[in-house]
Amino acid sequence: MARKCFKGKIASRVLQRIPSGIPGFDEMIGGGFLPGNAVAITGDAGAGKTLFSLQAFLNRKYSEDKQGLIISFEENAKEISDICKSLDYKYGPFVKILYFSPGLMKQNKLLGRIKSELRKNKVKGLLLNSLTKINSPAAKSDEFQTGLYNLIKQYYAEAIICFQGESALPLKTFDSVINLSIDRAGSRVERKLQVLKMRGSTYEEVPVECEITASGFVTGFVRGGTAVKANEVNAAISFHDIDIDSKILQGFRSQHPDLNLRFLKSEFEGGDYYQRTEEIKTSIRLGEFKYDIISCSLYEIKELAREKLILPISDYFVKSVEEEFFKVVREVCSYEGQLYSLPNHISPLSLIYRKDIFKKHGMKVPETSAELIDVLKILLEKEKSFKHGIVFPGGRALRHCFYTYFLTGAQDFKKIEGSIEEINCEMSRNALKFLYDCTYKHKIAPEIAVNEAQEECAKRVIKGEALCTEWWACSEIGAMMKKNKELGEILGFETIPVFHPKAAPVSIIHGGGYVIPVTSKNPVGAAEVIRYLSGYEAGKIIKIIGNYPTLSGRIDLWEELEQKIPYYMNAVKFLETAYSLGEVLQREEYSKTVLECVQDTLLKKKSLNDSLNIAGEKLKRWKRISFYYRAVEDAKKFIERNHSSKLKLSDISKSVNLSPHFFSRIFRENSGKTVFKYLLEVRLDRAKKLLKENYRLNITQIAGKTGFSNVFHFGTVFKKHTGTTPREYRLNNQESAGVAKRAIF
Repeated sequence: MARKCFKGKIASRVLQRIPSGIPGFDEMIGGGFLPGNAVAITGDAGAGKTLFSLQAFLNRKYSEDKQGLIISFEENAKEISDICKSLDYKYGPFVKILYFSPGLMKQNKLLGRIKSELRKNKVKGLLLNSLTKINSPAAKSDEFQTGLYNLIKQYYAEAIICFQGESALPLKTFDSVINLSIDRAGSRVERKLQVLKMRGSTYEEVPVECEITASGFVTGFVRGGTAVKANEVNAAISFHDIDIDSKILQGFRSQHPDLNLRFLKSEFEGGDYYQRTEEIKTSIRLGEFKYDIISCSLYEIKELAREKLILPISDYFVKSVEEEFFKVVREVCSYEGQLYSLPNHISPLSLIYRKDIFKKHGMKVPETSAELIDVLKILLEKEKSFKHGIVFPGGRALRHCFYTYFLTGAQDFKKIEGSIEEINCEMSRNALKFLYDCTYKHKIAPEIAVNEAQEECAKRVIKGEALCTEWWACSEIGAMMKKNKELGEILGFETIPVFHPKAAPVSIIHGGGYVIPVTSKNPVGAAEVIRYLSGYEAGKIIKIIGNYPTLSGRIDLWEELEQKIPYYMNAVKFLETAYSLGEVLQREEYSKTVLECVQDTLLKKKSLNDSLNIAGEKLKRWKRISFYYRAVEDAKKFIERNHSSKLKLSDISKSVNLSPHFFSRIFRENSGKTVFKYLLEVRLDRAKKLLKENYRLNITQIAGKTGFSNVFHFGTVFKKHTGTTPREYRLNNQESAGVAKRAIF
């Protein structure tokens, strides 16, 4: 798929389509009109049909071999030219404007004139303006419109034809039909656009708000019941600082005056990480996600990318943009070779140590964990005021300490990283034994406190109780050092010593980045925002004003700012050794099992072997259940995509490669309902949405679109589950929403 790129700018994906040039409209129809389409524009007088048609028509490129022809039955050539000039619609010498008097045209004569012009002028683009002004019943007939359509196809022309009113004929005859409406209530004018038909394209079915500006037509979208302008980008982002938010918005708008960036409070903030992820995925799948951008953790990014719920942003950037970030940063924001995010923060797990004490005795942080034990023993002998050599956190961070020693327990951790999911293996045993021996054999670490957080461990190091601990280098400790400059003299940061002498160091990282959900109504604009937020200017604002201690991953920002700050001194080393834990290791069931295993061993609740055996069995059982869960989730997605078709149990079970009987059982066990009950719920939810939002579809059409065999069956089932008929449901919801009763029943 070819695309033209410009350095420092977003490059839109170039599809085999003809863009209309109308802001927001192309996103509604998948990028533009298909070549050769005959498009009918219908609607009320004054709704803007001529403006819309001219804007879309003149956005196309014409040449000597591919000329454009405008035939108007209402405005004459000069009036059409004046409209174009007033809105800065440019047309060159290869666009011809003709005026045909509607009173003089008969059906056959009109088709003949159009055919003559198509042949004579090598026309590949045709605009017929106000065709229904022709004072001839025959010229408004089905026969005439079919003849016109066939003529257009004969000459392989792309055509736009304007019709007055809401005739059903264009819907039957032409490839695409767009209806424009206008509602005048006093001084207020409300315009709406609805795509009634778009051959070869997926498209928004609900009417959307639009307006006529000084530069022409602009369409918007209805998302989650809220009207969203086409040039808006809604970002579920906040820096929790009014000064930063305002400066970021001001800087972005100075560079992109055509885009209206809005920071909105996310409805997915806080709460349990796993629950949040599932809520985001469900919202996107149902098409209810109302944000163009959201900030996600690195783990969520990979999970959403795997399920194809976010867009790869590499489609929008030239290569030089990606190369502004450290390679490892790009890798952790990628999935299967495609970049899905640019980071907003990264923190590496590191060894935080008393630099002043090590320096006092002429020692450095050793490269291996065995050597670290020896060095800490020596220092504890020399510095009697220190109680401990190292302090391990007792909470969830204890898992990351375990993972680090596991991954550095082999010469090439990438070859054995998958075995960590099994846990009951030699590498796990060695890592767990090291943590145990530090506490009970070498007595350089205190017994862990189950609820002791990393921050408390760091405070022990600062107070002089312990010589080192493991914590996220560029996080809260950075904030502490900004407030207390003296900490920069006593604290140092290093990669955690490796377990195997020949292993490479690993810095487990956590962090997050900006992503674009597949439901975004303005992905190109959203990519512009991500480009700015991840850029040098915004990064500097965040660092200087917000004092954010996390790494941005930008090379230029690190060279100018970060390398001058103590807790960033080893930033490049951390980034070169950075590793983001896989999705499985972040799963709630896996995390809890690993943490219990490590805690039970270090607290002597169970022997090392017993802890690993029990954890191994739990994880085997969990992986089996996880497989069933994944199969059920994939089946749900299959049902949601195909609910309008006639689905059998065998069709659904085949989509996840399971037998119908076995699949039916695990679906009920995992979801609490039968397959067909879930299918019915999906169909009814979709029907409710169409009844409320798409008043141009009648009840029979909605029944067909939602998979019901006929309208009578639909009505019976709908009333049984909602207590009202489809007609009553539509009336009640339209009245409560203040929608005009224009539905076809």
